[in-house]
Amino acid sequence: MTLPEQSPERPVVELVISIGDSLAKIIEANGLDQRHGKSTLNLLEPSRMRDFDDSIPSHYIVARAGSSGATDPGGVAVLMDAPSCTLRLPAGRQLKIGHIGGLVDEIELIAPLQSLNWDAMQAAVTALIAELDGAGWVRTRDTYGPDRPINEILTPEDFANKVDGSWARVGSWAACDQPDVKAWVQVLHYNALSSATMTPPAVLGRPLPDDAPDTFLLLIRIQAEFDSPLEREMTRLRNARRQEVTGSAETPLPLALWIEDPDWRPAGWSSALLP
Repeated sequence: MTLPEQSPERPVVELVISIGDSLAKIIEANGLDQRHGKSTLNLLEPSRMRDFDDSIPSHYIVARAGSSGATDPGGVAVLMDAPSCTLRLPAGRQLKIGHIGGLVDEIELIAPLQSLNWDAMQAAVTALIAELDGAGWVRTRDTYGPDRPINEILTPEDFANKVDGSWARVGSWAACDQPDVKAWVQVLHYNALSSATMTPPAVLGRPLPDDAPDTFLLLIRIQAEFDSPLEREMTRLRNARRQEVTGSAETPLPLALWIEDPDWRPAGWSSALLP
Protein backbone atom coordinates (compact mmCIF):
# COMPACT_ATOMS: atom_id res chain seq x y z
CA MET A 1 0.00 0.00 0.00
CA THR A 2 1.57 3.30 -1.06
CA LEU A 3 1.50 6.14 1.41
CA PRO A 4 1.33 9.73 0.08
CA GLU A 5 3.36 11.01 3.04
CA GLN A 6 6.22 8.55 2.56
CA SER A 7 9.34 10.45 1.50
CA PRO A 8 13.08 10.51 2.18
CA GLU A 9 12.27 12.89 5.03
CA ARG A 10 9.53 10.60 6.39
CA PRO A 11 10.56 7.00 5.72
CA VAL A 12 8.28 4.16 6.75
CA VAL A 13 9.34 2.33 9.90
CA GLU A 14 9.47 -1.42 9.23
CA LEU A 15 9.45 -3.81 12.18
CA VAL A 16 9.90 -7.58 12.24
CA ILE A 17 7.82 -9.14 15.02
CA SER A 18 6.58 -12.58 16.04
CA ILE A 19 4.02 -13.48 18.66
CA GLY A 20 6.07 -14.89 21.53
CA ASP A 21 9.10 -12.67 20.86
CA SER A 22 10.72 -11.03 23.86
CA LEU A 23 10.65 -7.26 24.02
CA ALA A 24 14.44 -7.42 24.15
CA LYS A 25 14.52 -9.27 20.81
CA ILE A 26 12.24 -6.70 19.16
CA ILE A 27 14.39 -3.83 20.42
CA GLU A 28 17.61 -5.45 19.19
CA ALA A 29 16.35 -6.90 15.91
CA ASN A 30 14.70 -3.65 14.83
CA GLY A 31 17.32 -1.22 16.10
CA LEU A 32 14.80 0.69 18.18
CA ASP A 33 17.53 2.40 20.21
CA GLN A 34 18.96 3.98 17.08
CA ARG A 35 15.83 4.54 15.00
CA HIS A 36 13.34 5.98 17.43
CA GLY A 37 15.20 7.48 20.35
CA LYS A 38 14.08 11.06 19.67
CA SER A 39 10.41 10.46 18.91
CA THR A 40 8.07 11.94 21.49
CA LEU A 41 5.28 9.72 20.19
CA ASN A 42 7.09 6.43 20.52
CA LEU A 43 6.57 4.38 23.67
CA LEU A 44 8.67 1.52 22.31
CA GLU A 45 11.90 3.47 22.82
CA PRO A 46 13.79 1.34 25.35
CA SER A 47 14.62 4.02 27.90
CA ARG A 48 10.94 4.97 28.06
CA MET A 49 9.83 1.35 28.40
CA ARG A 50 12.08 0.98 31.42
CA ASP A 51 9.95 3.61 33.17
CA PHE A 52 7.00 1.18 33.24
CA ASP A 53 6.29 -2.10 34.98
CA ASP A 54 4.88 -5.29 33.49
CA SER A 55 1.32 -4.44 34.49
CA ILE A 56 1.28 -1.98 31.56
CA PRO A 57 -0.04 -4.29 28.84
CA SER A 58 0.94 -2.45 25.66
CA HIS A 59 3.19 0.14 24.01
CA TYR A 60 2.80 2.15 20.82
CA ILE A 61 4.44 3.66 17.78
CA VAL A 62 2.31 6.40 16.23
CA ALA A 63 2.63 8.24 12.91
CA ARG A 64 0.46 11.29 12.25
CA ALA A 65 -0.77 12.16 8.78
CA GLY A 66 -0.16 15.55 7.17
CA SER A 67 1.89 18.48 8.38
CA SER A 68 1.21 17.75 12.05
CA GLY A 69 3.33 14.64 11.71
CA ALA A 70 6.26 16.17 9.86
CA THR A 71 8.73 14.66 12.36
CA ASP A 72 6.92 11.29 12.57
CA PRO A 73 7.60 8.24 10.41
CA GLY A 74 5.77 8.03 7.09
CA GLY A 75 3.97 4.97 8.45
CA VAL A 76 4.62 1.84 10.52
CA ALA A 77 4.83 -1.46 8.63
CA VAL A 78 5.09 -4.97 10.08
CA LEU A 79 6.62 -8.19 8.85
CA MET A 80 4.85 -10.84 10.94
CA ASP A 81 7.53 -13.49 11.15
CA ALA A 82 5.42 -16.63 11.62
CA PRO A 83 7.54 -19.78 11.11
CA SER A 84 5.87 -21.08 7.95
CA CYS A 85 3.48 -18.31 6.91
CA THR A 86 5.26 -14.98 7.13
CA LEU A 87 2.82 -12.11 6.70
CA ARG A 88 3.41 -8.56 5.47
CA LEU A 89 1.04 -5.96 6.86
CA PRO A 90 0.47 -2.57 5.19
CA ALA A 91 2.14 0.51 6.63
CA GLY A 92 -0.16 2.32 9.03
CA ARG A 93 -0.62 5.12 11.51
CA GLN A 94 -0.61 3.31 14.84
CA LEU A 95 1.02 0.10 16.00
CA LYS A 96 0.26 -1.31 19.42
CA ILE A 97 2.50 -4.05 20.80
CA GLY A 98 0.93 -5.93 23.69
CA HIS A 99 2.85 -8.15 26.05
CA ILE A 100 2.51 -10.50 28.99
CA GLY A 101 5.57 -9.96 31.12
CA GLY A 102 8.33 -9.57 28.57
CA LEU A 103 6.74 -11.65 25.79
CA VAL A 104 4.68 -10.25 22.92
CA ASP A 105 1.14 -11.62 22.90
CA GLU A 106 -0.51 -9.11 20.52
CA ILE A 107 0.05 -6.59 17.79
CA GLU A 108 -2.65 -4.25 16.55
CA LEU A 109 -2.12 -2.10 13.48
CA ILE A 110 -4.38 0.72 12.26
CA ALA A 111 -3.69 1.43 8.58
CA PRO A 112 -3.00 3.28 6.37
CA LEU A 113 -1.62 6.69 7.32
CA GLN A 114 -4.38 8.60 5.51
CA SER A 115 -7.97 7.41 5.89
CA LEU A 116 -9.53 5.93 2.74
CA ASN A 117 -12.66 6.73 0.76
CA TRP A 118 -15.18 3.94 0.17
CA ASP A 119 -13.66 2.57 -3.06
CA ALA A 120 -10.09 2.73 -1.78
CA MET A 121 -11.18 0.97 1.42
CA GLN A 122 -12.74 -1.89 -0.55
CA ALA A 123 -9.53 -2.24 -2.57
CA ALA A 124 -7.44 -2.26 0.61
CA VAL A 125 -9.66 -4.97 2.14
CA THR A 126 -9.31 -7.08 -1.01
CA ALA A 127 -5.51 -6.68 -0.94
CA LEU A 128 -5.28 -7.59 2.75
CA ILE A 129 -7.46 -10.69 2.33
CA ALA A 130 -5.23 -11.76 -0.58
CA GLU A 131 -2.12 -11.22 1.57
CA LEU A 132 -3.48 -13.34 4.44
CA ASP A 133 -4.69 -16.12 2.16
CA GLY A 134 -1.55 -16.02 0.02
CA ALA A 135 0.71 -16.18 3.08
CA GLY A 136 -0.98 -19.42 4.13
CA TRP A 137 -3.06 -18.14 7.02
CA VAL A 138 -6.19 -20.26 7.48
CA ARG A 139 -9.65 -18.75 7.43
CA THR A 140 -11.31 -19.60 10.73
CA ARG A 141 -14.37 -18.93 12.85
CA ASP A 142 -14.59 -15.82 14.99
CA THR A 143 -13.50 -16.38 18.57
CA TYR A 144 -16.70 -15.02 20.05
CA GLY A 145 -19.61 -15.62 17.72
CA PRO A 146 -20.92 -17.84 14.96
CA ASP A 147 -18.85 -19.50 12.28
CA ARG A 148 -19.17 -16.88 9.54
CA PRO A 149 -17.37 -16.60 6.20
CA ILE A 150 -14.90 -13.84 5.41
CA ASN A 151 -16.76 -10.66 4.48
CA GLU A 152 -15.00 -9.93 1.19
CA ILE A 153 -17.27 -7.11 -0.01
CA LEU A 154 -18.54 -4.66 2.60
CA THR A 155 -21.86 -2.83 2.36
CA PRO A 156 -23.16 0.22 4.26
CA GLU A 157 -25.38 -2.19 6.21
CA ASP A 158 -22.26 -3.80 7.72
CA PHE A 159 -21.67 -0.53 9.57
CA ALA A 160 -25.31 0.34 10.19
CA ASN A 161 -25.88 -2.88 12.14
CA LYS A 162 -23.51 -1.67 14.87
CA VAL A 163 -24.77 0.55 17.68
CA ASP A 164 -22.39 3.38 16.84
CA GLY A 165 -21.68 2.51 13.21
CA SER A 166 -17.96 2.79 13.85
CA TRP A 167 -16.74 -0.55 12.48
CA ALA A 168 -17.51 -3.55 10.28
CA ARG A 169 -16.21 -7.09 10.48
CA VAL A 170 -14.06 -8.60 7.73
CA GLY A 171 -13.13 -11.90 9.37
CA SER A 172 -10.52 -13.97 11.17
CA TRP A 173 -7.60 -16.24 10.30
CA ALA A 174 -5.23 -18.57 12.17
CA ALA A 175 -1.49 -18.85 11.60
CA CYS A 176 -0.81 -21.96 9.52
CA ASP A 177 1.41 -23.64 12.11
CA GLN A 178 0.34 -21.81 15.30
CA PRO A 179 -3.40 -22.39 15.80
CA ASP A 180 -3.31 -20.33 19.02
CA VAL A 181 -2.27 -17.25 17.00
CA LYS A 182 -5.25 -15.55 15.36
CA ALA A 183 -5.66 -12.53 13.10
CA TRP A 184 -8.82 -10.40 13.16
CA VAL A 185 -9.59 -7.74 10.57
CA GLN A 186 -12.10 -4.92 10.88
CA VAL A 187 -12.81 -1.77 8.93
CA LEU A 188 -13.16 1.36 11.06
CA HIS A 189 -15.49 4.18 10.02
CA TYR A 190 -13.10 7.04 10.68
CA ASN A 191 -15.80 9.69 11.08
CA ALA A 192 -17.64 7.73 13.78
CA LEU A 193 -14.66 6.86 15.95
CA SER A 194 -14.27 8.01 19.51
CA SER A 195 -11.93 10.90 20.26
CA ALA A 196 -10.48 9.07 23.28
CA THR A 197 -6.72 9.12 23.76
CA MET A 198 -4.84 6.83 21.34
CA THR A 199 -7.98 6.32 19.26
CA PRO A 200 -8.28 8.00 15.85
CA PRO A 201 -8.83 10.76 15.10
CA ALA A 202 -7.67 12.33 18.40
CA VAL A 203 -3.93 11.70 18.59
CA LEU A 204 -3.72 10.74 14.93
CA GLY A 205 -5.49 13.72 13.37
CA ARG A 206 -7.85 16.59 14.08
CA PRO A 207 -11.53 15.89 14.87
CA LEU A 208 -13.62 15.81 11.71
CA PRO A 209 -16.43 18.26 10.94
CA ASP A 210 -19.97 16.85 10.73
CA ASP A 211 -20.07 17.32 6.95
CA ALA A 212 -16.76 15.58 6.26
CA PRO A 213 -16.96 12.80 3.63
CA ASP A 214 -16.97 9.27 4.99
CA THR A 215 -13.52 7.70 5.20
CA PHE A 216 -12.22 4.43 6.63
CA LEU A 217 -9.24 2.67 8.19
CA LEU A 218 -8.26 -0.98 8.56
CA LEU A 219 -7.69 -2.51 11.98
CA ILE A 220 -5.57 -5.67 12.00
CA ARG A 221 -5.09 -7.50 15.31
CA ILE A 222 -2.83 -10.55 15.63
CA GLN A 223 -2.90 -12.17 19.03
CA ALA A 224 -2.25 -15.24 21.11
CA GLU A 225 -5.89 -16.17 21.59
CA PHE A 226 -7.25 -15.49 25.06
CA ASP A 227 -6.97 -18.48 27.40
CA SER A 228 -5.25 -20.56 24.72
CA PRO A 229 -2.35 -22.83 25.73
CA LEU A 230 0.12 -20.23 24.40
CA GLU A 231 -1.46 -17.37 26.33
CA ARG A 232 -1.56 -19.45 29.50
CA GLU A 233 2.14 -20.34 29.15
CA MET A 234 3.08 -16.66 28.82
CA THR A 235 1.07 -15.90 31.94
CA ARG A 236 2.66 -18.82 33.79
CA LEU A 237 6.15 -17.53 33.02
CA ARG A 238 5.30 -13.97 34.03
CA ASN A 239 3.78 -15.10 37.32
CA ALA A 240 6.71 -17.39 38.09
CA ARG A 241 9.16 -14.52 37.71
CA ARG A 242 7.04 -12.20 39.81
CA GLN A 243 6.84 -14.88 42.49
CA GLU A 244 10.59 -15.43 42.38
CA VAL A 245 11.45 -11.73 42.73
CA THR A 246 8.66 -10.35 44.93
CA GLY A 247 7.13 -13.37 46.59
CA SER A 248 3.79 -12.72 44.89
CA ALA A 249 2.52 -13.47 41.37
CA GLU A 250 0.30 -10.38 41.69
CA THR A 251 3.14 -7.87 42.20
CA PRO A 252 4.36 -6.29 38.93
CA LEU A 253 8.02 -6.22 37.95
CA PRO A 254 9.91 -3.44 36.15
CA LEU A 255 9.96 -3.97 32.38
CA ALA A 256 13.67 -3.24 32.60
CA LEU A 257 14.09 -6.64 34.24
CA TRP A 258 12.49 -8.39 31.27
CA ILE A 259 14.48 -6.34 28.75
CA GLU A 260 17.85 -6.81 30.44
CA ASP A 261 17.42 -10.53 31.15
CA PRO A 262 14.88 -11.89 28.66
CA ASP A 263 16.00 -15.52 28.92
CA TRP A 264 15.21 -15.98 32.61
CA ARG A 265 13.28 -19.17 33.33
CA PRO A 266 12.38 -20.71 36.71
CA ALA A 267 14.17 -23.84 37.88
CA GLY A 268 12.68 -26.89 36.20
CA TRP A 269 10.91 -24.84 33.51
CA SER A 270 9.42 -26.97 30.77
CA SER A 271 7.17 -25.78 27.97
CA ALA A 272 6.32 -27.10 24.52
CA LEU A 273 5.25 -23.61 23.40
CA LEU A 274 7.90 -21.27 24.83
CA PRO A 275 11.67 -21.73 25.01
